[in-house]
Amino acid sequence: EIAAMIARALGRHGGIRSLPVPLLRAGAVAGDVVERMTGMNSPLTSRRLAALLEETHLTSAKLVGTGFTHPVTTEAGLAEMVAWYRACGPRGS
Repeated sequence: EIAAMIARALGRHGGIRSLPVPLLRAGAVAGDVVERMTGMNSPLTSRRLAALLEETHLTSAKLVGTGFTHPVTTEAGLAEMVAWYRACGPRGS
């Protein structure tokens, strides 16, 4: 959901592209082999893929229950972040 919000903030309305999980698993196994054979870190390993595929459900109910109010929506905050990033230019200057 957050990736879709960021895509909208960037003006990319073509949808989020994804790869099939079996293809990712095969790539992760290849990464495992590369790490074992070379001792170098691979960007995709079975361990990293498992962490990326893990589902996380977070709720702000307890925080809101204390009286906290969100200053902006997630979507508005992401749009603000994208505007800031674009204003900084390609080198963050």
